[in-house]
Amino acid sequence: MYNVSGNRNNLLVAAATGQMMVYCHKRLVWAAKGDTCPVAVRVATFAGLQGLVLTLDDAGKLVLSYMGTDPPMQSVDVRHSAEVDFAALDSEYREVAGRIQALGAPTEAVVPLQQLLITAQVPSLLDRSEDLPQDMLSGSAFSAVTVHLYLRHSGAASLTDVTLSLDALPGLHLDQDCITVPHVSSTDSSAVIVRLQARGSGVPSDNTLKAVATYASSSGEPRTTSTKVTLPLSLFCQLVAPQQAAVFKVTLDTNRPPPQLADLFQDMVAQAQMDLQQHGQYANVMSFKYTRGPVVTILVSKSAGRYRIQSDSFGAMWLIVQELCQRLRNFFSTAESSEQEHAGSQEDFAITSKEAVPLEELWASIEKHCQARQAVAASQAALSDRAQQQRAVQKRLLMCFKDRQPGSLAHLELLLAETFDQLVDLGELLMLISLP
Repeated sequence: MYNVSGNRNNLLVAAATGQMMVYCHKRLVWAAKGDTCPVAVRVATFAGLQGLVLTLDDAGKLVLSYMGTDPPMQSVDVRHSAEVDFAALDSEYREVAGRIQALGAPTEAVVPLQQLLITAQVPSLLDRSEDLPQDMLSGSAFSAVTVHLYLRHSGAASLTDVTLSLDALPGLHLDQDCITVPHVSSTDSSAVIVRLQARGSGVPSDNTLKAVATYASSSGEPRTTSTKVTLPLSLFCQLVAPQQAAVFKVTLDTNRPPPQLADLFQDMVAQAQMDLQQHGQYANVMSFKYTRGPVVTILVSKSAGRYRIQSDSFGAMWLIVQELCQRLRNFFSTAESSEQEHAGSQEDFAITSKEAVPLEELWASIEKHCQARQAVAASQAALSDRAQQQRAVQKRLLMCFKDRQPGSLAHLELLLAETFDQLVDLGELLMLISLP
C-alpha cells in the first residue's frame, strides 16, 4: 500500500509469475511483467523522482523499475514561415543529386575478390555420327552437340567439390545433368564436357542451356554462380528447299544494304554440306525446317535492306527472327569496326518494323495454348478418376474372392475390363496431346 495524493492510496500486488498489478479501490489501473519473481516490493523516491518500484527477489537481487513515462514539459512551437519556393528546392535537389552521382556512383560493376567463373565453348556445327556413342544413335538420324564448360576460381585458394547442375528445355537430352568437380584451381581451368541430344519435335520454347555451380568459399560460406549458354541453331532446325507460300508474315527494315543469307548463316550452310554451286539459290531466300515441325522462310529484298520472315505457324518464327536480328547486328558491327578509319560518320545500325503488332495472331496462339492446357488438365482428371475406379473395383473383387461363401460378382469383372480399357485410351490420349 502506498499513498498517491491526500487520502488516496493504491495497492501494489506482486504475483509469483513476475507480474505487478496496481489496484485503486478494487479496480486494476496498471499492470506489468518483470524478469524476476519478487518476494518484497516497495514504492520509493530516488533522486527526486517519485513512483519508483523497488523489488527484491528470492536470490537477493534488487531491481529498480519505473512505471510509465513523464509527459513532455514543453510544447512544440510551430512557427509560420514564408512561402516555400519549390522551384528553388527542385533545382537544389537536382544539383546535389548530380554531385552524389558523380562522386559516389561506380563506373563499372564491382566484382567479388573470390568468384567462380564459368565460360562456355559451343561449336556451331553438330557432332558427327562417328563421334557419338552407340546409345545416342537412333538409326541414321541424330542431332547432338558437345558443349565444353570451363570453371576457374578468381581467388587465391582452390575450391573442392563444386557441384554443377545443368537445366535444358524439354526435348533436349543431357548425358548427365549433375556433375561434381573435385578440384577447381585459380591458375588452370577445369573442363567439363556436356553432350546434348535433340529428341523432341516441333518449335522449342528456348534455345539456351542454364548451368548453376554451387560451392563453399574459403570461409565456408555457400555460394552459387550461374550462366546461360546459347545453343546452335542447327540443333533445332535444318535447311530445306526454299518455300514461298506461307500464312503468317513479318517484315523487318534495316538501314544497311542486305548481305547474302549464305554469309549470315554460314554454319547452317556448312551443316547442310552444300558446295559453292548451291550457295547461289540461298542468296536471297532460305528456309529452315524444325525437327518434325513447321518450315520458316526468310526472303531478302535485292535493293533495300528489307527482310520478310514467313511461316504457316506464327509461333515458329520467333527463333528465326531472333537469330536473324542477332546475326545482322554482329555482321554489321564487325564490318563497321573494320572500316571505321576509312568511312565517315554514319548512323548506327537499326532494325525496325513498320507493320502493326500482330495481336490477333498472338491472342490466337495464347488461346490455343490455353485450350491445350485445359485439355491436358481434363485428361489428367479423367485418368485419375478411372484409376480410382479401378482400385475400388479391384478391392470389391478381392473381397468376393476371400469370402467363404462367394456369391455373384454382379458383373464386376466386366466393369474392371471396361475400366482398364478406358485407362489405356486416356493414357494414349494424354501422351498425344502432351507432345509439343
